[in-house]
Amino acid sequence: EEATAAIARSRLAARSARDSAFLPQDSDFMEPKTVDYDIQLDYYRAVGVDEFETSEEIQRRCEKFKSMFMLQEELAKLHLGGRSKPASDVKDNVVKAACSILLHQATRRQYDHDRDMEVAAEKVGLRKRLPEKAVPDGR
Repeated sequence: EEATAAIARSRLAARSARDSAFLPQDSDFMEPKTVDYDIQLDYYRAVGVDEFETSEEIQRRCEKFKSMFMLQEELAKLHLGGRSKPASDVKDNVVKAACSILLHQATRRQYDHDRDMEVAAEKVGLRKRLPEKAVPDGR
């Protein structure tokens, strides 16, 4: 508990210093998640930002990806004779999930907290941290 709280305080301070629009509320932890997330995936890396990035910059990155996905979809339709390509591209799905998670303050805070608990558990020797899953790099 104490280790998780220390990590969380550090995260809040760093993010608040960098993002003036960040207004954490205790109620963030009671809101439903926008999507289920996998704590072994680094959604920040998927969109090419660090974990303290401003919501504004994440929004810009997500808009860039959205435009890119729309262009790819249109090109696929042209190439496939008007048929849409299946939405099975892993990178597309991870980036879309990342945008949904990181642009919703409550879900982002829940995701960060869950990952912080893993780091804290490893630091105090309760368990070994789960290995991160490979994620497409958005940079």
